[in-house]
Amino acid sequence: MKYKVINENDCQYIVDNNVLISYAGNRSNIIIPDCIEIIGRNAFKGNLDIRSLDLNKVVEIGEDAFSGCKNLKHVILSNSLSLIEQCAFSNIENSAIVIYRGTVEDYNKILKGEPFTKVICDNGIYSQTNFDILM
Repeated sequence: MKYKVINENDCQYIVDNNVLISYAGNRSNIIIPDCIEIIGRNAFKGNLDIRSLDLNKVVEIGEDAFSGCKNLKHVILSNSLSLIEQCAFSNIENSAIVIYRGTVEDYNKILKGEPFTKVICDNGIYSQTNFDILM
């Protein structure tokens, strides 16, 4: 495998064919570069520096990608996202504010693993127990 190294905003992203393999950096606010479409398994696992995350144009999030990122408080998911794998965000802060740039129904379709406790969508709020669509 031949990896590409992207250095952006004092962060280092190791990428293979638009898949983020690993991340090195200590920034608290991360905006995933446009060229990354998939966050690979364990890419950010256990990173305690990340507090805010914008997944930009990401279409898939791998298993345990952000597992153990206990200080993650704010996540923006784009409507281009088509899959969130099992445990992608396990062991993060339950009170994290999550915004999905799509509908409640679309968010429900992309989940393979456990959902966030609550997600603010364009047309309502999704929660683990029910969802409310705003009219």
